[in-house]
Amino acid sequence: MRHAAIIVALLSLIACTGDNAADVTLAQLAAQQDDYAGRQVVVSGTLRSHPDPLHYWIEDDAYHRVELDFPGDLTGREGEPLTVRGRFRYQPDRGRSIKVVSLE
Repeated sequence: MRHAAIIVALLSLIACTGDNAADVTLAQLAAQQDDYAGRQVVVSGTLRSHPDPLHYWIEDDAYHRVELDFPGDLTGREGEPLTVRGRFRYQPDRGRSIKVVSLE
């Protein structure tokens, strides 16, 4: 009986942490940044970077951009298409960013 209760609790926890990421475009994030703030998103764009200080972002052909909060090194991948999954953030004084969970 105790094992059954543990299994039910674990299944409930897994269901609550399911990935309900919104599949969006960079244009949607730019136009509706307040609506997506705090939500999990999946978005694609071309990887860009700036060396000083080193930071990365993705952008589309219309220059809609979102900074990537990603601790890894993406050197050498600049100019490549990239799909990002993570939590979208918007702050008027800092702009748009995504705390990256995964890259494709």
